Formats: sequence, C-alpha cells, structure tokens
Amino acid sequence: MLTKKYCESIFSEYKQPDKSISNTFYVTPGMKQGNWMIGIVEVNSKTKENQRIQVPVTTARLIAMLELIYLAYQKHLFRN
Repeated sequence: MLTKKYCESIFSEYKQPDKSISNTFYVTPGMKQGNWMIGIVEVNSKTKENQRIQVPVTTARLIAMLELIYLAYQKHLFRN
C-alpha cells in the first residue's frame, strides 16, 4: 500500500511540477545491511508546512519500486 502511494507521488510530481505542493524524495542506507530508508518530504509552498514520511525497505523492494517508476515513466512518454 505504501509502495503504491510512494510511486504515485513520484509520478504525479513528474506530471505536475508547478503545483503548490512539492515532494522531495530520498533514499538512504538503513541501520541493517540490505535495508534502505526511503522518504518523502512534502512541502506546501502556500503555507510553508512540510510533512515527512520515512519507511524501511529491503534492497529487492527498492529495486522493484524503481522499476515500476521507470515503467510508468516510459508508458507516459510513449503515450504522448
């Protein structure tokens, strides 16, 4: 569920870069070997409020998420 939300956020940011809410995405090594922390920082430019979501994922899941984002991006390119 969170993986889907994360991927949708990345793709919607690509499609609508001029909206008032901007997202910053980051990936950092986790505390255990083979784990990663992925995060989203969402900033509302009108109210200057920001929210942070951070979740641990395994290397395999991180790769799968990146592949999904890449495929969505490719599908969008070929549709236009």
